[in-house]
Amino acid sequence: LLRGRLGAVRSLRFSADGRFLAMAEPADFVHIYDTRTIGTTDAGCSKAQEIDLFGEVAGISFSPDSDAFFIGIEELSYGSLLEYNRVHKRSNHLFY
Repeated sequence: LLRGRLGAVRSLRFSADGRFLAMAEPADFVHIYDTRTIGTTDAGCSKAQEIDLFGEVAGISFSPDSDAFFIGIEELSYGSLLEYNRVHKRSNHLFY
């Protein structure tokens, strides 16, 4: 079972290659899971990344080649689009 930190899940997106699953909460948190490791631990996934941000999550999306991940932030004073790039080497993070 994959759980949010603050609230109900607002959005789920798979990357085009099926390797990653992104889960957005209504505000402040987005989680990215490596689908190859879902169900391998009691916590639900052994390789995951939590992105902690400020503001309402307006939307999430992967690029068509799965090498970038985008988060839309809906904030009255500074709405924005954040881009994270995939890490292709061993790291504790999936996207930077």
